[in-house]
Amino acid sequence: MKGWRGWWVAGWLWVLSAWAGHGVFAASVAPLSNLLRNPGLQGVPGEAPKDTFHGISYDLQSGRRDPAGTLTVGYRYGQGPSGRAHVDVELVNRSGQSAHYTLFLSSQRRPVQGGERLCLSAQVSAQGVQAPVILGLGFQFYRADDAYLSDFVPATGEYKVWVGESQVLSAGHVSGEPDPGTGVLPGSLYPRLSVYNIPAGATVRLRVSDVTMTAERPRSEAEVLPLSRPIPALAPGQIWPLTVEVAGRPGQKGGRSRLSLVDTQGKVGAVFDSAQPLGFVHGGVTRDVWRPRLPRGLPVGTYGVVYEVPDMGLKRRLGEVQVRPSAGMWLGMAFHRYPGRSEASLGPLRLRYQFARSLASDETYLTQWWTGPDQYDWRGVTRWAHFHAQPGERRLVFTFSGSPRWASAQPDQPAAMGLPGNAAPPAMAYRGAYQRMVRETLLRFKGRVLASECWNEPNNPAFFTGTQTDLADLCKAVAIATKAVDPKVLVICPQADKPGNLDIVYSARTSDGEPIHQFCDLVGSHVYDRLAQDRFGRDYGAPRLRDALDDMVAMGRKHGVNKPLAVTEYGLSSCLLQPGLAHPTVFGRMPSEEAAEALYDAIAEFRAFGVSLLALYSFDHESNDPRCRPGGSFIRMTQVDPNGTLRLDPVMVRRVSEATADFGRVDHE
Repeated sequence: MKGWRGWWVAGWLWVLSAWAGHGVFAASVAPLSNLLRNPGLQGVPGEAPKDTFHGISYDLQSGRRDPAGTLTVGYRYGQGPSGRAHVDVELVNRSGQSAHYTLFLSSQRRPVQGGERLCLSAQVSAQGVQAPVILGLGFQFYRADDAYLSDFVPATGEYKVWVGESQVLSAGHVSGEPDPGTGVLPGSLYPRLSVYNIPAGATVRLRVSDVTMTAERPRSEAEVLPLSRPIPALAPGQIWPLTVEVAGRPGQKGGRSRLSLVDTQGKVGAVFDSAQPLGFVHGGVTRDVWRPRLPRGLPVGTYGVVYEVPDMGLKRRLGEVQVRPSAGMWLGMAFHRYPGRSEASLGPLRLRYQFARSLASDETYLTQWWTGPDQYDWRGVTRWAHFHAQPGERRLVFTFSGSPRWASAQPDQPAAMGLPGNAAPPAMAYRGAYQRMVRETLLRFKGRVLASECWNEPNNPAFFTGTQTDLADLCKAVAIATKAVDPKVLVICPQADKPGNLDIVYSARTSDGEPIHQFCDLVGSHVYDRLAQDRFGRDYGAPRLRDALDDMVAMGRKHGVNKPLAVTEYGLSSCLLQPGLAHPTVFGRMPSEEAAEALYDAIAEFRAFGVSLLALYSFDHESNDPRCRPGGSFIRMTQVDPNGTLRLDPVMVRRVSEATADFGRVDHE
C-alpha cells in the first residue's frame, strides 16, 4: 500500500460505555457515506464513513484507562488506478496496554429476519497485522432482549497474513441458526470489521474497499450445493468419505438421501442409501455425511456421482470419481520407543499402520546413525527398520533432518532435543558426505522405503537455522540420492509446522536458482489442534481441520505449486482444543469412544480432501499431564488407569487400525 504518510488525522475519542466486559468503548459518529449502500466509500478524511461508527477497548489491568495515551484512529478516502474507491484506516496504539478496534458497518443493529441469509464481504489489505494482532470480518450478535451475545468471525472472514496482502474476506449468517459460540439464537446483529490485540506502541494500517452486504430471502425450494473440491480416486472395497451440503428452508421436512455411481454408458454401478433423513431445524445448510463402502467387485473406470433426495424432489450430478486398482492415502505413525521401552511399559504393538516415520524414534531421530564422513552406526536404525517394515504391509519414511555435531556448520548452536549444532545445515565440506549418507541409508533398506523427507519444520529455529538456499540445496541432494537408488521412492518437501509458515519452503531456491518443489513428489505442512465433523455434520471443535487444509492449498496457489499433499505430522494437544457445541468436552477428556470417533473422522477428512500421505503424531508420547486425563497428549493412544499408570487405550488403537483399513492405500496393480 502507498500513500499512508502525510495524511494522518487523529481525533480524541469520547467514552460512551463499558462494552461487554472488554474495557472502555469509544465511538466516532461523524456523518459519512454508508459502506453497505454505497461501496464508493467517499467521505471526509479523519472521520468514519457515514452511518457507521467505531469502537475501541483495552486490556485493562487496573480497571481504568491508561492516562498516558490512547488508540488514535485516522481515516482517509481515495481511489485506485482502476477507479475503485477505498478507505484507509490507521490505528496507532499510544496506550500502555493492548487495544482493540471495531468498525461497525452500520449505525443501527439489524434485526434477524426469519429465513434470511446475510452475506457480508470486503476487500482488505493490511500492514502491521502479525501475531498477536487478529483482523477479521464478521458479526456482533445480540439476544432477542437486546443483551450482548457474542462476536463471530468465520474462517472465511479471517485475514491471513501468509496468503498475501490483499484478500477478500467474507462472512455469512442464516437467521434461525444459533450462534456458533453459544448455541443461542441471535435476535439482531451488527456487521463489523475488527482488529484485536494491537500491542502497546504498535501501528496497524488497513485499506478497505468493495464492502457489500446482501440479504437473500428464504428459499422456496431446497438446493444441493456443488462440492467444494474434487472427489479423490477410490479403489473397490474402500470406504468413501464424502460430505454433501444441502440448503433448505426453516422447518422444511427432509428425507433419506441416495448416492449413485453411473458409468459412461449410463449403467448404474452402485447405489447407496442413507441411514438417517436430512433435517432442516433452523433452515440454512445441512451437511449430509457419507461413509459408504464401495463394492469389492466394482469395475474400475470413470463414474458420474449422482446425489438425490427423492422425497424432496432433489437430484444433482456432483461430478466424477475415478475407480482404480490403486488408490487411498498412505496412513502411518510416529513412534518414540517401539522398539524400546514402550514394549515393556505399554505392551506389544497391536496396531494396523502402513508406515513408520523415523524422526520421533529414539533409534533414528535426526540422522544420529551418521557418525563420520562415510561412517555409520547401523545398529539402532536397523532395529527400528526390522521392527516396523513388513513386506507387503508396512514401510518406512526417512526424515533426513539434523546435522551431527561433528558435521554441523554451527556445532555449538543450541538446537532441539538438547543436541548442539543439530539445527544448522551440514558444513559445506560435508555436503557431499550428506548426500552419500542418504544414498547409503536407502540402499541398505531398499525395498522397504516409502519416502524420503527433506528436513523437519525449517521455519522453527530449534530445527533449522540455515538459509533458504541451504534448505533447497539439501532437498535437491536428498532427491538426487533417493531417485538414484529407487525412482519409486517418494520425496517429500520440508514441512513447516503449520500451513501459514510455508512461505519459507515454497520460496526457497537452490544455488542454481531452481525452486525447491521441483525436487519433490509431495508437498504440505504439519497440522495440529484441529478436528473435523462427526457423522451428523456437526463440528467437533474450533478451529476446523478443513480450514487448515484449505490454507495449505491456498499457500500452494500463492506460489504456483500444484502437487499432491502430504502431512507428516498430525496431532492434537488435548488440553488446548476449543470444544464445539455438539461436543463440549475437550479432546483429552472425551470418553474413549467419542475421542476415537473424533480421530477417525479427522482421518476421513484428510482422505476426503485428497491428501496422499498422513502420519499421526504420535503413538507413545508418554505424556501424563493431569489437566488432560484420561487422554495424555497428541492423538491419545494412551490413557491413565485408576492407579495413575499410563496404558494403551484399546478403543483408540482399534479405531485407528480400522481407519487404516478403511482409508489406507490399496495397491492391486
